[in-house]
Amino acid sequence: MNINERITNLRKKNNLTQEEFANKLFLTRQAVSKYERGISIPSIDTLILISKTFNISLDELLGINALNKSKEYKSIGHKNFKVIVLYVIMLTFILLIDILFNYFYFYVEVMSLVLVNILFILIILMLGYMLIKAIFPLKKSLIEYNDFGVKLYLINKVIEIPFNEIKEIKTFTHGKYDFGRIEIITINKKFSLFPIKDLNNVKSVIEKVKTLNK
Repeated sequence: MNINERITNLRKKNNLTQEEFANKLFLTRQAVSKYERGISIPSIDTLILISKTFNISLDELLGINALNKSKEYKSIGHKNFKVIVLYVIMLTFILLIDILFNYFYFYVEVMSLVLVNILFILIILMLGYMLIKAIFPLKKSLIEYNDFGVKLYLINKVIEIPFNEIKEIKTFTHGKYDFGRIEIITINKKFSLFPIKDLNNVKSVIEKVKTLNK
């Protein structure tokens, strides 16, 4: 049974005309008619509204059950290798500046030399830490998803999270650029992945699939 037939059956089951059905969903009768004839397909927002209004699960509305849900993972959340290159350049530049400073200013006051070197070391450690996080794991895609949940590739492990455990997804972009860090917050933990390209698209895809497979 296709979705247009399920919408028709749902309307008739509730003894509603197309006009009455449309009014409950803030739609036009013409839109409902197109849905029932299979000319157009309801948007995700409309499907969610139908689900809530008529107390029917999205799985039932879409004809999805555990048997025909796909377990095959699809890649998303690809790593931004440009960030890794940028960190390498920055780290190399700071190291060169530190070496040159120590070479040309060897005879400056010892305390000043120590303080400057401490500052350089702190910057180098920070960039080194961020570079390690950006490089590992050695994988192009850090997030995969299927109809049941997501799989995250972290530095030291791979973890699978069912959709019903995901409470919130947050993105932290670098200014106007659509890349940066994504956080997937579960009931008990928070997982951070970086550097991810197309953050907004990654978030919207996960939320869309999560909604459709509740």
